[in-house]
Amino acid sequence: MLWGVTSCSVASGQERDAGLWLAAEGEIEISSRLATILNGEVRMHENMAEVGTWLAEAGVEYSLSQAWRFGLYYRFRGNQQLDRTYNYRHRYYVNVRYRNRQGKHDWVARVRLQQQFRHEELFTDRGAEDRTYIRPKLAYRYRLSRTWRPFVAAELYHPVSLNGIHLVDKMRFSAGTRYRINRVHAITLYYMVQHEVNVRNPGTDFILGIGYEFSPDW
Repeated sequence: MLWGVTSCSVASGQERDAGLWLAAEGEIEISSRLATILNGEVRMHENMAEVGTWLAEAGVEYSLSQAWRFGLYYRFRGNQQLDRTYNYRHRYYVNVRYRNRQGKHDWVARVRLQQQFRHEELFTDRGAEDRTYIRPKLAYRYRLSRTWRPFVAAELYHPVSLNGIHLVDKMRFSAGTRYRINRVHAITLYYMVQHEVNVRNPGTDFILGIGYEFSPDW
């Protein structure tokens, strides 16, 4: 997970923000193939002046092989509203990840299927207002040395409904590096551009991210 910051200005019907995202992720091995994942994240916006989003999530991941990994997650999230209060959302999602390692080159392809709904919908008969998404992501990492691993990544958000998979409405492009402290501890520093498309008044966020990771699978 990662950390980020956001700031707002409106020009030509577009909103722009600069953000800072701060994250921590931990992996606990249950067996040689099964692991528990715990994540926490704070996302600052309005030029890093306010906490726009915070989240906590937990999941399990199963390694079918060195290349294939499957995960099931639950996320609880708070989003700041215009009146500075927070509303809360529940999200569950599944990940399918494929990793191809060739020497110093590391390609990772991941597909995520997620569904999110508002907390108040737990107490009503209404259906979830938030849409289901499919999120394909492709990342490339280069093993520069034992400690440094620069990377680039791109991710697309496809809304899903009963009518099928729709046009992308959000894109993320990021570049950064991981620094390996020791065998299980690492720090990630990255810069991300998050851009909305095919929506009214699309927004663009310029995000600095900082993350800490504890994982035996480095």
